[in-house]
Amino acid sequence: MSRRKICWSEIPSELLSDIAGRLVTRSDILHFRSVCNSWRNSAPFSLLNGKNTILSPILPHEFEITLLPHKFKFPPIYFEDRRISLVASSVFLLKSVANPKLQPWLFTVEEFNPGKLYLRKPLCRSVYNPLLKNFPHNLDLSRFRVSEVCKMYNLSFAPESDNVEHMKNRRSYKFSKVILYVDDGKCESNCNPRIDDCALIMLYDDGSDGALAKIKLENGVMSSLCSQNVKKFDDIVKFKGRICAVDRKGRVYWEENGVLGTSLAVYEPVGEGLGTDRKKRLVESSGELYLIYRCPRYAGVAFKVYKLNEVRKKWDQLEGIGDDRILIATCDGCFFIQAKDVPSWRGNSLVFRRHVFPAYNSVYQADLEIFKTAEGNTLDIAVFHFGSGECRPIDSYPGYSTVFYPRSWLSSDTCCPPKQ
Repeated sequence: MSRRKICWSEIPSELLSDIAGRLVTRSDILHFRSVCNSWRNSAPFSLLNGKNTILSPILPHEFEITLLPHKFKFPPIYFEDRRISLVASSVFLLKSVANPKLQPWLFTVEEFNPGKLYLRKPLCRSVYNPLLKNFPHNLDLSRFRVSEVCKMYNLSFAPESDNVEHMKNRRSYKFSKVILYVDDGKCESNCNPRIDDCALIMLYDDGSDGALAKIKLENGVMSSLCSQNVKKFDDIVKFKGRICAVDRKGRVYWEENGVLGTSLAVYEPVGEGLGTDRKKRLVESSGELYLIYRCPRYAGVAFKVYKLNEVRKKWDQLEGIGDDRILIATCDGCFFIQAKDVPSWRGNSLVFRRHVFPAYNSVYQADLEIFKTAEGNTLDIAVFHFGSGECRPIDSYPGYSTVFYPRSWLSSDTCCPPKQ
């Protein structure tokens, strides 16, 4: 049987209107309207009302946690009767189109209020309040090449008032790491999930650090993921479509149906997990899982990097991450950037903020040996080079700190619309 070819513009208007009403994001609606006149007429601008979020179509989201006491040996009661905010944040890299030789700008924004982005301090959860001096009021993105490096999520207690300080600098020290994902069987397609289709795995401080829990966002029910044998974890990450967690000895566990499955890296644990050891970090890149390990105090300031060998169920130590990459470590997660995108930085290096690799025992202030002083530095960021083993504050390296705030051109006419 032959099929008659139908032009897209001939789709019935009532069907087009139904399709347009199911679009989730502003960009989808705008792309829909740009097809032709009939599609544009079927998707009026009024559809944009209520779809004004920027970083995520389903976030920010506020909810209350419902504890299942029988699921916890020591229920975290400080979560009860508290509103929790789940917020998306994105890391962007901006490059000037007019002058590609200018330093790029690496920054993070979060969307605590729908449709409004807050600029975070470099590699930090706190936001600028107010913005830095001479920061442009208008930023013409058509004059930049904008790349989203990664997207992360963060939980915090919702502010108890409309006070600006409460709204913009919420305390979130209880929440170490959050992974958001579509719960199994909740949504046939992961393309446009609803908030009720999602769940999150949360790494949080239960008084001794490193507890894991799962929260279903359809009802806020929270249940523990910690097994009897493993109670303290360092990091969690989504790897090959599944959630995995690393404990203090470097062993990795899958999360399956709300429980921790068989460990993967069991033959050669990394570190002893003692109080003087430092927190380990996971990072996923191009289908590979890496572990960043900060060596004990007696080894000085030194880091090692490992790659997961799934076949042999062990960590393979690497010489570094390669001259073509730079690893960025923040409290919310770790990610790679290409060295060619940041010419003033050296490849095969780790850039991290103070307290991202803390000692398990709070008595040991792991970062004093680098910064030599207590907190107070504007950036509080350090750089470690895997090749030379050198580690110093970022201000010691010319051209490094300007990537986080390139004053030379961000406050100039380069970022503003041309005058008519």
